[in-house]
Order: sequence, then C-alpha cells, then structure tokens
Amino acid sequence: MFKYLFLFLLFGHGLIHSLGFLKAFDLTETSQLTGEISKPIGIIWGVVTVLFMATMTLFYLKDSQWALWAMITVVISQTLIGMAWQDAKFGTFANLIIFTIALAFYNGWRTF
Repeated sequence: MFKYLFLFLLFGHGLIHSLGFLKAFDLTETSQLTGEISKPIGIIWGVVTVLFMATMTLFYLKDSQWALWAMITVVISQTLIGMAWQDAKFGTFANLIIFTIALAFYNGWRTF
C-alpha cells in the first residue's frame, strides 16, 4: 500500500510541476500560478516534471538509484517553489515527504 501511495505522490507532484512549463510557454491558462515564469525557468519546471517521472519509474522498478534522483529532484523543485512561493508553497510538504523517505532509504532503511 505504501509503495502505491508514494508512487502517486511522485506522479502527482511531478505533474503539478508541468504547470510551470505550460505557463511559461502559454500552452494553457494556469490560474494556479499567478506570477510570470520566463521560458528558461519554464524549461526547468518541465525538466523537474521529467525527473519526478524518472524517479517514480526507478522506484517502481526497485532500482536503488531512485533515492539519489529523488533528493536531487527535490532540491531543484524546492528552488522553483521558492521562486513562486505565493502560488507553490504547499509543494514544500510534498518535497519534505519525498526527501525524508529518499534520505531514509539512501541511509540504509530499505524496507519498501
């Protein structure tokens, strides 16, 4: 059960990051993000989406590298959230959960 909840968290959080990419390139109306997002920063939002999906895939496949990728992705994600704090601050909770689980796994707690 935990495995599927965590997969859903990775997927959902990654999908939410795609809003930054979509807004930067005016591909859809995104009322969730009210601030301007430049195209270069929008590309980073898109890359983070891909990184969360890759992390999710590695976790699903039980590849031990998923935890390292998760921690790197969360650091980039949190930087973007900081840049859009008023709109995206609640993503910090998802990042905290993901980072904590990844760090625990990376440090040897491999019970999943």
